[in-house]
Amino acid sequence: MDYLQWIEEHREELVGFLSDLISYESVADPGQIPGETPNAAVLGCLEAALKKAREFGFHAQNFHDTAGLIDYIPSDSVPEIGVLCHLDVVPAGEGWDTPAFCAAVRDGVLYGRGATDDKGPFASALFALAALKATGVKLSRNVRLICGTCEETGSADIGFCQAKGVIPKTVFSPDADYPVVNTEKGMARFTLRTNLEDSAITAFSGGEVINMVAPNAGATVCGLDGARLTDALFKLDPELEASVSGDTVTVRGVPSHASVPDAGKNAIRALYSALLQVLPATDPAYPALCALHRLAPYGDTAGEGFRIETSDAVSGALTLNLGLSSLRDGVWELSFDVRFPLCETCEGLKEKLLTALENTPFTMERYDAVSPHHVPEDSELIRALIASYERFTGLRGKCFAIGGGTYVHSIDGGVAFGPGFPGEDNRIHCANEYVKIDHLILNAKIIASAILDLAN
Repeated sequence: MDYLQWIEEHREELVGFLSDLISYESVADPGQIPGETPNAAVLGCLEAALKKAREFGFHAQNFHDTAGLIDYIPSDSVPEIGVLCHLDVVPAGEGWDTPAFCAAVRDGVLYGRGATDDKGPFASALFALAALKATGVKLSRNVRLICGTCEETGSADIGFCQAKGVIPKTVFSPDADYPVVNTEKGMARFTLRTNLEDSAITAFSGGEVINMVAPNAGATVCGLDGARLTDALFKLDPELEASVSGDTVTVRGVPSHASVPDAGKNAIRALYSALLQVLPATDPAYPALCALHRLAPYGDTAGEGFRIETSDAVSGALTLNLGLSSLRDGVWELSFDVRFPLCETCEGLKEKLLTALENTPFTMERYDAVSPHHVPEDSELIRALIASYERFTGLRGKCFAIGGGTYVHSIDGGVAFGPGFPGEDNRIHCANEYVKIDHLILNAKIIASAILDLAN
C-alpha cells in the first residue's frame, strides 16, 4: 500500500478526528501569555491533538502548554522542515445552522468552527505524516508538525517558539489559500480613546475580535428616539438589521475577515453614523461622532478618511477595519485593524494616523505593527509546493499576495500553502464555516507529497 491509498482508506478516521477537535471551544483568551497554561478548552484541544499523534507512533511534545511539537523522527536537534498549524479559533458568533462546536456532516461537507481555519488543515497534515510513516517512507530530512494555540489573538505562541529555537528553518503553513501565498501585507492595530462623560450615550459596545468586521453593536442613549434612529440606519444601508428597546438599540451587520472588510457590513460604524443623525449637537459626544464620521465613515475600507490609502502592484491596496468598541466609566475605546502593502512602513503609517487625529477628541492609546512579509518566487520551498499542488489538482501553480496575516508572517522564508482552493469560500471567521471532505483528503495528499519532495 502506498501513502495515497492509506489516506483514502483512513478517510472516516480523519473526519472523526477533525470532528473531535472541533468539539473543543478553543477560543484563546486575549491576554493569554505564551508559556503559561491556557484555558481548559484550548489545552484540551492541544492534548487531544498530541494524543492522536502518539497513537500514530510520533514523538509528540506539549511545549510549555503553548504549542505541540510532533516529529517524524525522534531527534535531539530541530528538524529541517516544519508544517505550522494552529488549534485556536475565533468565537462562534451568530447565524449558524448547526452548533459551531459540534461538527455536522451533510452531503460530503463538514461544518464547524475550525473546519478550515485551522483544525482541518492540522488534521490533514497529521494524517499526511501518518500515511508516510505507516507505509514505511524514509525521509532524508526530518519534519516537524507544529500546532500552536493563540494564532487568532496575535501569534505570540510563534514568537515564543522562535525565541526558544524550536522552529525549523524551512516552514510552510496551510493557513490561507492555494496555490502559494508568498506575500502578506503588513498588519497594524491601534486603539483610539475619548471621554464621553455627561453624554446621553451611556453604553456603546460592539464587535467580537479585532480581526473581524464587527457583526453587532449596541448602545444605550438617554431619551433615544428609536424611530428616527432606525430610519437613519435604513437610509444608511437598508440591509442592516436593528431593534430598539427603550433607550437601547442593537444593530446587526455582516461579519467578514478584517483583510477583506468590504465583504462585510460593520455594525459599529453603522451605529455611530446613525447616532450622529439623531444626537443633539450640544451633546458632549457630538464632536467625537463628527470626527469618527470624517475619519472612518460607514463603507470606507480603504482608509481614505484617515488619509492612509495606498497600494502597489505586488501586494494590493491598504484595508482598514474597525473591530471593537467599548464604553466604560465614560471612556470610549475603538480598536482598528489595518493591512498595508509593501510600499508602506510601520513608522510611516503611524505618522499618517497621528496627523489625521490632530484637532480631534481622540488620542491613540496603542499602536502595534509588523512589516509586510515577502518570499521570492524562485525559492526551493515554493518550487516544491507548487509542484505538489499541480500534481494533484491539474491546475497551474503560482504565487500571490493576501491581506490576511498567516502563521509564517514572522518567519523568514516561510510561505502559506492552502487549504482553500481557488474560487471557494469556506466561510472562515463566519457562521457555517466548512470544509469539503474530499478537499480534506486532497489536502492530506498534497501535503504528504510536498513533504516527500522537500525531505528527500
